[in-house]
Amino acid sequence: MSRTILVVEDEKKLSRLLMDYLKQSGFSPFCLADGLEVVPWVRERNPDLILLDLMLPGRDGLEICKEIRSFSNVPIIMVTARVEEIDRLLGLELGADDYICKPFSPREVIGRIKAVLRRTEAGSGVSEEHLLDESRHPARRKLTAILSADVKGYSRLMGDDEVATVETLNHYRAVISSLVHQYSGRVVDSPGDNMLSEFTSVVDAVSCAVRIQEELKGKNADLPMNRRMEFRIGVNLGDVIQQGGKIYGDGINIAARIEGLAEVGGISISGTAYDQVKNKLPWRFEYQGEHAVKNIQDPLRVYRVVMEGGDPGHREEDGLPDKPSIAVLPFVSMSGDPELEYFSDGLSEDIITDLSHFDALFVVSRTSSFSYRDKSANIKNISNELGVRYMLEGSVRKAGSRLRVTAQLIDGVTGNHLWAEKYDGDLTDIFQLQDDITRQIVKSILEHIPLKEKMAL
Repeated sequence: MSRTILVVEDEKKLSRLLMDYLKQSGFSPFCLADGLEVVPWVRERNPDLILLDLMLPGRDGLEICKEIRSFSNVPIIMVTARVEEIDRLLGLELGADDYICKPFSPREVIGRIKAVLRRTEAGSGVSEEHLLDESRHPARRKLTAILSADVKGYSRLMGDDEVATVETLNHYRAVISSLVHQYSGRVVDSPGDNMLSEFTSVVDAVSCAVRIQEELKGKNADLPMNRRMEFRIGVNLGDVIQQGGKIYGDGINIAARIEGLAEVGGISISGTAYDQVKNKLPWRFEYQGEHAVKNIQDPLRVYRVVMEGGDPGHREEDGLPDKPSIAVLPFVSMSGDPELEYFSDGLSEDIITDLSHFDALFVVSRTSSFSYRDKSANIKNISNELGVRYMLEGSVRKAGSRLRVTAQLIDGVTGNHLWAEKYDGDLTDIFQLQDDITRQIVKSILEHIPLKEKMAL
């Protein structure tokens, strides 16, 4: 007898395609588009598996998943947008068995469905026996280091070549698992293209993350550019609830959110993790600012791990680069004029760009510098967080068609002002004015920072 699959999907074109493929694969599919109809249908019909889109009219998909799991152990595969990492993790905590991210190929869906059904039949899916076994282990809280790793562009890779992608993913998972165990961690879960691991030491977690990216970078070098499988990794130190072999809670959600802020092939860590490792590891940590993320009440401090060979341009003994280093903070617009805001941002960006042309200088990226916009912070603290010696800040004011820019260069270690100047101009040709002021400011900076070699503009 064919298995009954309930497809909960409001996109008509996608639901028709899924229905056709399910029928061709020997399943008996039914489709619902309204979230309010799902729970009554499941109670009455008891399907063999549910393919549940989390974004539905009428009712939130996570609420549906939670209610279904309160009375049924029917396997559930979530359908999510790739950016909604937190929803996937919440769904897994609520009892979903797997997830698949849009866009996807129908064949990938069929493969996931068959895999979940096989696991359920083998007793490794959500079942009464499994729930009873978990209930033998009382829930307890603990502080743990969480590593979340996710493939960037997984759906594209699957669309190009499903077989090769699955083979590469399985191989890379084995590499990651081996490294996790080497650093005294354990793999908690590996749904879809995500891997979730925990460590008793956040130093071990970050060290493992660096090794993972180094190993995978070497393996990707042997693959064509369009077939490389690159991971983003997020590390958090947080409180979780453990029951049996599973862990739950905001500590995991934060790790997933931070992973989403990491660069492709890179690592980002939370402020709580940074506070524990900043003086214990050879790598430099670049502040990415505070980020407000979905379903987390307070903004998160995030730091990027600079991995390039331990970043030889930086000294471990004092945390500063061997060459002069500078961060250009966003110039402050002193009025609510949108045009002045654009000018202020453009001026800061041009200064960063022009300074970056000189190899004898280490210049903090725009992303890191601009994370301090509209924040009141001590210059010494910013200098320490960004790992630089010098800071440039300034403001922009307008009166009629006249513009005044002020700029000041500060030693971030001592807090002393090294140089300050004001520049006046006419807004008749705003781009020429921006170029002129940028050139003058950059020239003054180079004159007031001690350099090992003479640089000319």
